[in-house]
Amino acid sequence: MTIKVKIAIAALVVAAYLVFVVALTPAAVVIGHNKLPKGLALGEVSDTIWSPKISAVRYQGVTVHQVDVAVSPWSLLTLSLGADVKFGSRLSDGPQGQGQVLLSSDALSVENLSVQMPASEIVPLLPLPIPLDAFGQAELILDELILVGDQCQHGQGQLTWQRAAVNALEQSIELGSFTAELSCQQGKLAVKVLPNNRLGLQYTALVGLNGQLSGQGYLTPGNNFPAQLREVLPFLGNPDAQGRYALKF
Repeated sequence: MTIKVKIAIAALVVAAYLVFVVALTPAAVVIGHNKLPKGLALGEVSDTIWSPKISAVRYQGVTVHQVDVAVSPWSLLTLSLGADVKFGSRLSDGPQGQGQVLLSSDALSVENLSVQMPASEIVPLLPLPIPLDAFGQAELILDELILVGDQCQHGQGQLTWQRAAVNALEQSIELGSFTAELSCQQGKLAVKVLPNNRLGLQYTALVGLNGQLSGQGYLTPGNNFPAQLREVLPFLGNPDAQGRYALKF
């Protein structure tokens, strides 16, 4: 056996040992030595860096429980980091879902993401003008989302609110169901509410990655428009020739 072969074998052994050590390094050790982004808090972290388990993740008022991550070593061959992520449980509050995440040097991609969350847990996170209770189930299906820097480059998905209902101003109002299409417009995430709902609501909201919101659309009351809400219509201004009330923020 030549000296070059011996050196090559030794190098392979050392490399294999290092990979083994890294693979078995506790995730808590790695995370503990890195500064987390502002506003992000993690619960107990266990298992290895290849399959970390986090008891809870909290960010901007939203808590996600039981986060399980499975990192794909093969993704490192393309100089990126890919992982399957599962989170939440029917036995705990907060969102529940799963999806795939791919992080490269210049982009963040999310694919095949599904998230379910009760509407009652979403309302407290929204800056609503009046207090209300919401009912029903919200579901997000994100086929693909690509973020480059602070820009939404490509997005495709759907957001639904099934069995929607609210209690507000001592009124119980059945709203039916809402469906919205997700895409990217002007570097922002666009949420387009389709008009096939009891309110006749057609609306497009733009959400920037910095948290800025803007949107516009129309409310077109029809025969199925909830009677309890008709008394609110005068506060929206005068309808146009097509009977639509303009909405903008």
